[in-house]
Amino acid sequence: MTHPLHDLRLPGPTLVLVDDSDSLALDALHGIEDLPGLEPTVVPLSTLDGPRKGWGSVLVVAADRARLRRMASAVPLLGQCKAVACWLTDSPVPWVLVPRPEWPRLVHLAAREAGDRGVLTVARFASGARAQARGDGDGPPGRRPR
Repeated sequence: MTHPLHDLRLPGPTLVLVDDSDSLALDALHGIEDLPGLEPTVVPLSTLDGPRKGWGSVLVVAADRARLRRMASAVPLLGQCKAVACWLTDSPVPWVLVPRPEWPRLVHLAAREAGDRGVLTVARFASGARAQARGDGDGPPGRRPR
C-alpha cells in the first residue's frame, strides 16, 4: 500500500506535529519515517514544551479542522521554516490560508487530496516564515482564521 504522502517533498528536516490524543492522525502517520523527501521527526503535541528551531519545514497532522484548532492553541513558537504543510487526515475540505502582508513572499500554495486519507495543503515561502499558530486559529503561522 502506498502512503498518502508518498510524493510530498519538503525542505528538511521536517517537524511533524501531531496531537497524541488524535487516533486518526496518529494512525495515518504509520510509515512516514520511510518516505523519501521528508526527513521527518514526529513530535506529539503533549511533549512539545518549548521552542523547537532548525526545521526546514513543519507538517501539522490532525484529523479535521476542529482538532487543528485545538492543536493550534497549544503550539509554541517554532522558529522559521521555508514550508508549512497541514494534513487533515479525515476531512474532505483542505485547510485554506490567506497570505498576510507581513509574511515572507509566498511562492507556492497547493491543496490536494492525500490519497484516501484526507487532504493536504502546502505553503512554500521565499524566505523563512514564522512557524506558529495562535489562539483558536487553524490558519498558517501567526494567523487567526476568518
